[in-house]
Amino acid sequence: MKPSLRLFCGVLLTAFTLSGCAEQILDSASKDPAPTVTSGEESAANTIAKFSTSEGLAPQPSDVVLASVNAALPPEGQLAGISRLMPIRIPFSRPLANLYNDNGSWNAQAGGNLALNLLIFPTSNPTALVLALPTVGGGTFKVVYQDANNDLVLVPNNSTFQAGTQYAVVVKTSLGDAQGSPLSPDILINILTNPLPIVVDGKIMNSLFDDLDTANSLEGLRASYAPLVGGLQALEQIESHNELAQLFTFTTEVEDPVKAAETATLSDAVQANLTTSELQDNITWTSAANLRGSSSLPSDQPENILSLVLASQNPAPPSDQVSALYKGYFSCQNFLSETSDKVWELDLINRAVAPGTDCPNSNSALDGKIGFWIAKPANVTGLVIFQHGITVYKETMLAIMNTLAGYGFATVAMDIWGHGERAYEDANENGDLSDDSGAAFIRPDNPALSVGYLLQTQFDLLRLRTLLEANTEMVTAIGNTPLTTPIHYVGMSLGGIIGSNLASSGFSASRFVLNVPGGDISDIVLSGSNGPLIRAAVASSLGIDTTTKEGQETLNSTMLGIDLSTTHALFKGGVDPLVGASTATPSEVLVQEVIGDVVVPNSNTELLSLAMGLTTYDDGDGSVTGVSRSRWIFGPGNYQGGTAGHGFLLDGATTATGQGQLQTACFLLTGNVLDPSKTIDPATCTNTN
Repeated sequence: MKPSLRLFCGVLLTAFTLSGCAEQILDSASKDPAPTVTSGEESAANTIAKFSTSEGLAPQPSDVVLASVNAALPPEGQLAGISRLMPIRIPFSRPLANLYNDNGSWNAQAGGNLALNLLIFPTSNPTALVLALPTVGGGTFKVVYQDANNDLVLVPNNSTFQAGTQYAVVVKTSLGDAQGSPLSPDILINILTNPLPIVVDGKIMNSLFDDLDTANSLEGLRASYAPLVGGLQALEQIESHNELAQLFTFTTEVEDPVKAAETATLSDAVQANLTTSELQDNITWTSAANLRGSSSLPSDQPENILSLVLASQNPAPPSDQVSALYKGYFSCQNFLSETSDKVWELDLINRAVAPGTDCPNSNSALDGKIGFWIAKPANVTGLVIFQHGITVYKETMLAIMNTLAGYGFATVAMDIWGHGERAYEDANENGDLSDDSGAAFIRPDNPALSVGYLLQTQFDLLRLRTLLEANTEMVTAIGNTPLTTPIHYVGMSLGGIIGSNLASSGFSASRFVLNVPGGDISDIVLSGSNGPLIRAAVASSLGIDTTTKEGQETLNSTMLGIDLSTTHALFKGGVDPLVGASTATPSEVLVQEVIGDVVVPNSNTELLSLAMGLTTYDDGDGSVTGVSRSRWIFGPGNYQGGTAGHGFLLDGATTATGQGQLQTACFLLTGNVLDPSKTIDPATCTNTN
């Protein structure tokens, strides 16, 4: 039976770009995904280099996917190319040879084989090869790594690709898989690299096709690949197309140096606004009367509301080391502007020099204010800025404040944009903002909004960092000594991702603990536990019936477009942590990972750790001294009470919570990394077994 090959022409995918025209895009969804292999047609014996849009398995970024994305958009919203900083992802059906040795070092033999059989070059100059190797292997990529989904991921450095250039990516069958067997191409690549035409003089020549429109569309693509295949033969890289397992092209967007200079100037203005100590912000403080429901105005003086807050918690968090708990508000410097569509988008042109004071709040009376908590011990010897994860709120710091207070640390926490008190969009339309924390933060309909939200949060943290040393009211409340008392950063999940960006951009913190972070945010969202929710929302918005095979294939194709445009936006906006991650960053960093994390997949944490050049340790390795940048992997089986998961640092569900918090506090205090699977003496910050 002939395979079911649907129309390739027209709108293949639905995607979202920086243009903000989500409704137009959603309305133009296609029901015609690209032709691909149907069930049973792949060789069960071979590892396949995948190019199957109906399975949602295709190389990214790809000019084929980009063209399909643009077909869904009006001319003014189309992308001329993709960010040259976004990763290359090449999906395979099975694992390739391991590129890293057991100790985490680069496998030179496997790397040499990769360099010979994975070719990347400008289509205008096939001899100008870009070595598919990381810097540790002699190339220019930050990371080359195959993840748990069998995607080969190559993270470029700033110098790897040039702007405004089309590149070809070629995978030879001789690359081989983990068993050393040759790779096989997906059927679509076999068709597109074949020298035999699909259509001649209006007649279909390939028996796989019975639709002339489909055949003509693919013939156009095949003809565009033919010079590349011929060039590879002329250079004696291959003898015939049968040696190709994968071939695709991608085009980087043109970069305007004048606009880049203007953006740099605007960024300097933002930095100047956020770090000035001349603006002695008039902090307002929540009083006990406010907590009891009084309509009285916030106080000008901090008031210890620890007992009242503890009484409202069930169960109450540990607090024997905490002497005072304050809640205050500082003035927002808003670099986002509200549009006529009631969304907030980054507006540095108008606000970099003169930021607004109109940050939204769930309580309109607090618009323009950002709430924060301070939990302090009796004697403060250090400060910790704690940043929560997505869809939760600053109050999660109550679960770690006591451990930190036990080591002399005051804990300060604020809400991420659109979270907690700062929620302003009624995402579920139930008339209640209390259950909308972060619900509209990830915006696949317009990822430029998410870029703005992430940047604004980083700006808010920089302003908070300035106030912790420059604002008399804050300093008095905390009891720290400005410019002397060390300030650290602890971020969980999304807070860890934001913290990675801060660590790579010179944010002034002595040490960073990044709990369950990851790199490639779009892949985290789509591959982690939030992926099915996003897919369901997209299917619902487009009216795709996912109970049918055709509906599933259409949705898979659509998600490819969403992934491409979202990844492009996040990397172009510089907010994905892989953009700034570097082995040269001097910040002292501890990344905490838990095996089996379903929210931030382990592959994404490893990807970020490799890009940061961290040394990896596992439970059982014992304490580590003299290593300032490391990753510790928690094994759930080493802790009692259940299975430690993504929220292990705060949830109290297993003994991993207490051990993880002790590891955090002791790293901040001493710079040493303790083994959390072993007994920790809290008095000496040492392992005792």
